[in-house]
Amino acid sequence: MDSRNKATVSVVIPCYNHGAYLPDSIGSVQAQSHPNVEIIVVNDGSTDEHTNAICDNYQKNGVHVISTTNQGLAAARNNGIEQASGHYIVALDADDRIGPTYLEQAVAAFNAHPQLGIVYSKAWLFGAMDMQWNLPPFSMEQMMLDNIIFCSAVFKKEDWLLVGGYDVNMIYGWEDYDFWLGILSLGREVQQLSDFHFFYRIASNSMVRSKQKWQKVEMFKRIYQKHRDLIGKNIEAWLDILVGYHENYYETKLYVDTGKGLNEDESIVYKIDTGKNQLHFDLTPFNGICELRFDPIDCAVCLEINGIAFSTLNGQEYEYDPEQVKSNARFHQNSLFMFDNRDPHLFFSIPPEVMKKINRITIQMDINKTGDDALREIILFQNSITRNEADEAEQSAAAQPFWQHLRKSILSSKPGK
Repeated sequence: MDSRNKATVSVVIPCYNHGAYLPDSIGSVQAQSHPNVEIIVVNDGSTDEHTNAICDNYQKNGVHVISTTNQGLAAARNNGIEQASGHYIVALDADDRIGPTYLEQAVAAFNAHPQLGIVYSKAWLFGAMDMQWNLPPFSMEQMMLDNIIFCSAVFKKEDWLLVGGYDVNMIYGWEDYDFWLGILSLGREVQQLSDFHFFYRIASNSMVRSKQKWQKVEMFKRIYQKHRDLIGKNIEAWLDILVGYHENYYETKLYVDTGKGLNEDESIVYKIDTGKNQLHFDLTPFNGICELRFDPIDCAVCLEINGIAFSTLNGQEYEYDPEQVKSNARFHQNSLFMFDNRDPHLFFSIPPEVMKKINRITIQMDINKTGDDALREIILFQNSITRNEADEAEQSAAAQPFWQHLRKSILSSKPGK
């Protein structure tokens, strides 16, 4: 093997009270096909005895463990990279994983293209969700709008030194975004590998809380001040923001009422895309649940709920018939729901004795039409049947099924029909 392909890759794993996940993350690094990998765990002042014991055990078994006071994610990464011997670096969060050929393919890419500064791959979400992470292909224009490179891309230690490491003053997040922009400011190029090599864990508290507006403003101000030259060279992308750029994702939310009523503090929120979604909501952090409300999306929508399952603490699973769901949908039959408002919601009628035992909900849904497209779909349906026909559809088992009415309206509205 070419000696360049044997270059050491140091994988730095910051860990704060995530010891339970370390066997997965470390195991994924130990399974790498690349022949020369160094593992550095940074125990960032963990207060969990189980985490500390696991870190101590890894120290005895060949993994380099650095123990510090709690300094935050950016500082923990810097502390690990500072002691790393590798030519290439990967920052891997303690609850994530990488695929077995990731480092081998990344090093090969660097060897083939010396101008590269960042190599990453396609990514997959697992845990509370199981789906592809829809990262767009890399472009400088997209990178100006938002961070499209996940935290565990591969980079050179020499570039980390030139950039000055991760910025510990990015206290409200975006330390990854700031760091990647720093490498791009050096004139480096980026390559995305075609395979899925990064697996990002979605836990019950992942992406649950959005940053407040003032926090976003503070971080973007700092990013602009640090990278104004790079941003100035790509100003068109930022001008698009000013004239109405908006994010191309939606949010789904589960409200968990524990006796305090439905409120934002007791909710689980995920970002979702149109199409098929499988959502897993972990309810173990909530005690005394008395009601659940599911808001499938934050706009008008036509969707199908294809499956609802409740799991209990003793391992039992219950299938819930979507037909029994109560909602504020304009139309609902079987698995199909049509909402003409921007706040769709569904309630589950669950006996209190069962509600107390539930610790997990899995919902499968297919989002067909959103926003104005959904409203047009609903109008077409309304115009396709008379009020009498609607009454017959509700009251007579012999009436034409709801979906057939809808299909007729959709087909009749297509161009050329």
